[in-house]
Amino acid sequence: MQFGGLAELFYFHAVLVFAIWQRKNFPGFKILILSFFLLCLVFAPQVFFDIRHQGILSTAIKKFLFEKESFRISFWVVLKVRTVFYFNLFASKIFPFNKILSGVTFVVVFLNAWRKRKEIFSNKYFVTLSLLLGAPLIGMVFFQGNYGNVYDYYFTGYYLIFVLFFSYLIVILGKSYLGKFLVVIFLAAFLLSNIHPLIKDYSLSLDDPKAIVLANEKEAIDWIYSDFVDNESGKKDFNVDVYVPPVIPFAYDYLFAWYGKGRYGKEPVEKIEPVLYTLYELDHEHPERLKAWLDRQAGIGKVLKNERFGGIVVQRRERLK
Repeated sequence: MQFGGLAELFYFHAVLVFAIWQRKNFPGFKILILSFFLLCLVFAPQVFFDIRHQGILSTAIKKFLFEKESFRISFWVVLKVRTVFYFNLFASKIFPFNKILSGVTFVVVFLNAWRKRKEIFSNKYFVTLSLLLGAPLIGMVFFQGNYGNVYDYYFTGYYLIFVLFFSYLIVILGKSYLGKFLVVIFLAAFLLSNIHPLIKDYSLSLDDPKAIVLANEKEAIDWIYSDFVDNESGKKDFNVDVYVPPVIPFAYDYLFAWYGKGRYGKEPVEKIEPVLYTLYELDHEHPERLKAWLDRQAGIGKVLKNERFGGIVVQRRERLK
């Protein structure tokens, strides 16, 4: 529940089904109370945060679940779209750049699993794993919030579960002589497909246009504060406008509130000031969205200074009168 996605909501549904299934093995009352207390303790940081910030989390959850009707019963309408999304979601975790190879692998593995379904589902641990993985896949078919958009990070908490699930099916496939041969081919293809992107990602320089990490973000924040002090000493406040694909600048909201205020003693203000800093991350997938945002900024202020930190660009602007 701490991963920050959306589908983790369905942990509770999976646990409920598991509890009904294993009701004969319930522990004693004291253990249940202790377990419930520890579960509540896990959420204590969010509860205190919500209280401290005037119910920002509880209000958002209330709007999301009830006012916006994020979950509606239109199963068959959304099923086709979600099926394609699920395939792309999990295929990208096996062969990120080859959907055909992912498709062939899934067909072979799942056909073998169907052939040996009695053996597989006699394993109660695998049944539990299937329950955990299946709950969000079914539940998210009913999800129609956020204008129907679903992103892969909604399932962050389930990637490890999928890896365990798929790995077990690979082990089952490897029990026959032909299966062992297929597993060797799969492992070779998996390593060859992933080793180069892995090395490339981990050897990425912080100056690379695709590098957007905490170190770069902090450098961008530092530059804004130092530039404001050096060039606008007579002014007390400044504004900031941020573009982050897909236009969700929460990371920088927290950085200005935590890092900026903690280190420099001030935050950007909402009241319109002459000094405006625009900060944006390069949008390689949708450059047209970034261009539209920059065109709008051009009508607000003139760029006086421009700095880049990896994939992050910061500009000092003077508002147009």
